Amino acid sequence: MTAEGTGRVDSRRVYTGRIISLDVDTVRFPDGSTAEMEIIRHPGAAAVLPVLSAPADGDPQVLLIHQ
Repeated sequence: MTAEGTGRVDSRRVYTGRIISLDVDTVRFPDGSTAEMEIIRHPGAAAVLPVLSAPADGDPQVLLIHQ
């Protein structure tokens, strides 16, 4: 954690595959709240999935770009 008390509180590996691993991290935010974040680990790759609407909405919108 950082000096401000924010950052990763806990981490657990929930899946290990041949190509990817899935971790669930518990993180603390600046307001003191905590949440779980699902992190996909993959050597040599990075990805960002922009969410255009609130994930709690009945039909969340995401932005996908074909390269």
